Amino acid sequence: MALKNTLGWNTTLKFSWAHIIAFLALIFISYICYMGVFYSSGGNFTRAAIWMAVIDLVLLLLFIGLQRCKAADRKFDRFIIAERILAVLCPIAFIVCMIPFNHFWTVHSHRADVVSHFKEAISQSQKMFNDYDLYAYRRISSYSMFLSSVIADRNASPEAHQRYLQAGFNGIDDDIAREAYLTTLRLQLQSSATDSLRSSALQWIGRSNQGVSVWNAFLVGNIGEISQAIKGWDRQLTDLSSTFLTNEALDTLAPLLPFDHDLSTFNAANTHLQAMTNIYQNSHRLNPITLLLGLLLLAMLLLPYLIQERNSKSQKAGYTILPSQNAPQHSTPHPSQPSTGSIASNNNSDIYNGTL
Repeated sequence: MALKNTLGWNTTLKFSWAHIIAFLALIFISYICYMGVFYSSGGNFTRAAIWMAVIDLVLLLLFIGLQRCKAADRKFDRFIIAERILAVLCPIAFIVCMIPFNHFWTVHSHRADVVSHFKEAISQSQKMFNDYDLYAYRRISSYSMFLSSVIADRNASPEAHQRYLQAGFNGIDDDIAREAYLTTLRLQLQSSATDSLRSSALQWIGRSNQGVSVWNAFLVGNIGEISQAIKGWDRQLTDLSSTFLTNEALDTLAPLLPFDHDLSTFNAANTHLQAMTNIYQNSHRLNPITLLLGLLLLAMLLLPYLIQERNSKSQKAGYTILPSQNAPQHSTPHPSQPSTGSIASNNNSDIYNGTL
């Protein structure tokens, strides 16, 4: 006599797909929450990763624990209490986890402003090098005109002759000395260090302008590093221009000021970065996308629990929260039918019905 297969294979198939769907929902929640924390923290990779790990662990333990309690095949009184507690904790924990989730969607709703401010900040940082070129051109031109006027006016007055001598001229090859002074200033302001800085900065700017989107949190969200990069370029250019030749101080018509001495160029770029920061930090209202996706994702996470069939022994003992499709029948078995202790028991008495 062949033994009857009492395992619920159809139930196993549904259970497997339910878990796949739940894990897909968890992956999506993890990524969105990571970006939400990343934006709210101003580009802190570590904090975002820690928050994502905590959210994953909490949701995984609660929702899988809820399904596991329903599938219990022993100690039903304890598991039903745990199941009821988890049934209350799961939606509460889910709502808490939706806070960084909602933050990203609120930032996403301002995506046009974010992208616009980001591109303007990058554009201003690129303009910084154009402004430096203009600064170097004006300073060299002013210095050249000053040296020429000193040579031309050397005999106009005793004061002019004294300035002529202080400028380093002695009446021998003044034009050659003038060109030497100008070459020294050019090498200082337009050196290989300036070219190297410009080249690396423009390469970074070119990469940054490609694929700008709020979904690219590593680029748009890391305002701190962007600001530090722009400030670093400005500081290096200012340092290169902060050394003055001795005779430059004799020109009273041209004040001796290094490039961007008042940080006006840097502040122009930083204004747009600050506008992005304000969007990231002030995006706290509930977004409709969060509400709609939250309901869908909650249902996906609950799917393993909803599909899981309760053990028939717990059903006979009266331990249940939701009615099961395999509720026990109370009709009196026919004498010819096998007893519940038989190997060929029906599906309702199979303790493995609803595979764990």
